[in-house]
Amino acid sequence: MLTVAIAGITMAVTEFIQIVTMAITGAPITAADTMVAGITAAAIIRVVVFMAVTMGTAIITHIIYQT
Repeated sequence: MLTVAIAGITMAVTEFIQIVTMAITGAPITAADTMVAGITAAAIIRVVVFMAVTMGTAIITHIIYQT
């Protein structure tokens, strides 16, 4: 799961840099570029939420059962 998160973040950063570079160089930013960036961002959010829920559940379970 962690490797997936790292891969996703790396991909998004690469994508972001690419779009920024395109904006600076004045290259036309196509709908596909923004779409890919959006998909990557959505994937990262999904992974982060999943990890947060998993960790939260683990912590709550731990608190309940440690007494």
